[in-house]
Amino acid sequence: MALKVAHISDIHFFHLNKSPLQFFSKRFLANFNSLLTRRGILDSNLAYEVLPFLKKEGVTHLIISGDYTSSSSAKEFEMMQQYVKTIKSEGFELFTLPGNHDAYTKSSYRNQSFFSYLGDLVDFSGDTAFNLVDHQVAAYNLIDPWWLILLNCSCPTPLHKSTGVFSPEIEKSLISLLNSLPKESEITLVCHYPFERFKYPKAHLERGSFLEKILQSDKRIRLYLHGHRHLPRIEQIGSITVADSGSISLKKASSFNLLNFSQEGCEITHYQYENKTWRPTDVRETITALV
Repeated sequence: MALKVAHISDIHFFHLNKSPLQFFSKRFLANFNSLLTRRGILDSNLAYEVLPFLKKEGVTHLIISGDYTSSSSAKEFEMMQQYVKTIKSEGFELFTLPGNHDAYTKSSYRNQSFFSYLGDLVDFSGDTAFNLVDHQVAAYNLIDPWWLILLNCSCPTPLHKSTGVFSPEIEKSLISLLNSLPKESEITLVCHYPFERFKYPKAHLERGSFLEKILQSDKRIRLYLHGHRHLPRIEQIGSITVADSGSISLKKASSFNLLNFSQEGCEITHYQYENKTWRPTDVRETITALV
């Protein structure tokens, strides 16, 4: 028995905000960036176009690692909500969490807009006592021995930053959650942010080194999925495989990763947009189960 899961990220639905109130929050920056650069390189319709392709490939579950929106506006959250309704109507199961653009303003974060728009559509509780809304972590039993953990590190940031924060409180929740899972588990952990610093230091995960210590010390954690950078990759860092799906909405480089989970392990294949469809590339990895 196997489970086919597609990991996509960074859709960035955009609605131009003309209200002068945007200048009292970070929202004007997202509007400026979208109009100046992102509107020319992103096409969020690709997130819809990929769904029938995934169905044809036998995918039954989706992981979306955040950044549905560009500025956390109500109109963009409605676009996110409609997209998730389409996903559900197509018969896919969805695991998801917010990215930095889904917690872009203090008000959207305070009102938990991401969760309120999706609360009736997505299971944020998982299969343990921890839920994504209250504890910022949730775990789901995919297929024995595989578990999926969602880790929400998104929060509002100053104008010059787009970082996530692996806070001490989230760290405590994650450790407690890991301690509650079976010892023979194989774990895939999903976060919007890469845990290591990269060439854009203002967009890293703060306290990411603390997360990396947990990832490397718990040998059950085999796979770490993230987005945020819009740069696809599948590579080995220490004892775990790290995979960035890239952005599904990039006009010239739309991409996603397909994961095939089984009792024997997990096969990861990268798909890239080419000639108006998605094709598998030579970038792939096989993770052999430990148990």
